[in-house]
Order: sequence, then C-alpha cells, then structure tokens
Amino acid sequence: MKVDWDHLRFFLVLARAKTLTNAARLMEVEHSTVARRIQALENTLGTQLFKREAKGYELTAEGLALVPRVEQMEQSFIQIDKRHDPLQGRVRIGAPE
Repeated sequence: MKVDWDHLRFFLVLARAKTLTNAARLMEVEHSTVARRIQALENTLGTQLFKREAKGYELTAEGLALVPRVEQMEQSFIQIDKRHDPLQGRVRIGAPE
C-alpha cells in the first residue's frame, strides 16, 4: 500500500474545511478533484474517513485518528521547507523607478 502525500493534504484540508466547496476553494481546484482525492485515499487505506452529511463532511473514527498523524507530517514538511528557503529572514522590496 502506497499512500500519496497529495491525497493526505486534501484529506487534511477537507477535515478542516468541512465541505467540498470550501476545501476546493482553499486548494484552488474543482470540488470534484477534492472528492476524487478523498475517494482514492479511502480506497488505498481500505476505510471510510468521512461521513457524507447534508451539511458537509464529518470525520469517522478512522478519520479522527488519522488527523494528528497527518498534521505531524504537515509540520515536518513546513520545517523542511523553511530550512531550504533561500529567502528566509530576508525582506525584498520592489518599487517602480
């Protein structure tokens, strides 16, 4: 089983946003893309992560258990990304002549 990090990112955004529309807006994609990514992740893991409700998406027990682990991954990625940012700590100002 190989889990796709991008699917996990979509999972985390949907867990926080609660609706496909809000998650899609945050990810700057169509809502169908969010739904496809979640379905692919659920298929890979062999479990349902969300309950589809009229008011939005609610995490299942399995989804709730997954959130902190994915949040740890997200924080690790942010730390790695910050360390390798050549502009970190610098301010760049642009002005017309």
